[in-house]
Amino acid sequence: MSSMMKDLRQGQFSTISAATSVLAIDSYIAMREKTGLTTDMSVIQENADGSRRPLPFAKQLFSEASLTPGAKKLRFEAKSALPSFYQFTLAGFDKTLPAPYQKGIEVSREYTDASGSTVKQVKIGDEVYVHLRIRAIDGTIGNVAIVDLLPAGMEPISLQSDSNIPVDDSGLFKPAAMRPDHVEMREDRVIVFTGAQSKATEFVYRMKAVASGTFIVPPLFAEAMYDRNVRALTAEGKFTVQTRK
Repeated sequence: MSSMMKDLRQGQFSTISAATSVLAIDSYIAMREKTGLTTDMSVIQENADGSRRPLPFAKQLFSEASLTPGAKKLRFEAKSALPSFYQFTLAGFDKTLPAPYQKGIEVSREYTDASGSTVKQVKIGDEVYVHLRIRAIDGTIGNVAIVDLLPAGMEPISLQSDSNIPVDDSGLFKPAAMRPDHVEMREDRVIVFTGAQSKATEFVYRMKAVASGTFIVPPLFAEAMYDRNVRALTAEGKFTVQTRK
């Protein structure tokens, strides 16, 4: 239990911890009905200027309250013998990307043409082969999700990972073909669920240039589904699509 609570405090949720949390909520509701106790709690927002204001919310089993700009602290005051719990959620996105990192796994991505040569610019209508590679730094790691966001101006057209794809024949680096557990193709990304071994493996799919311009290539991200300390992030890049004359 202490190990699970530690993961939850660090925001490391998994399907197992989520399912256990649902069971805990069910037991909490059953105890609430059995004892006849109800939650009675107030929430006070303390602002940076020193002022305080109570946050209004409905007195019910699952209540919600919204913070206002300037909030610095929250003070919870429980007035019931029934234990109360809270969850704080924050929505948004980072203004600046974190620096690339490799924690337990390494990932890389390469764009090539049909001959296997690296490309950084193509013309509208051209097909590009996307090579996703992963390697475990130490040992074997299972249940890893690789999230590959496509640059604007490109769309995925097929998925494949077989011996017919372009490969580096220099003899310096020949990754084994990846056998993913599951692959999801979406409009703006491809998600690959696989394992990582000490030897690099590679998954390849194709995308097509549909709009001209110079676009940012989002970082490639990978994370172990049941141990979020195992993760990797690459740097962003640029990719150019030219018009045909």
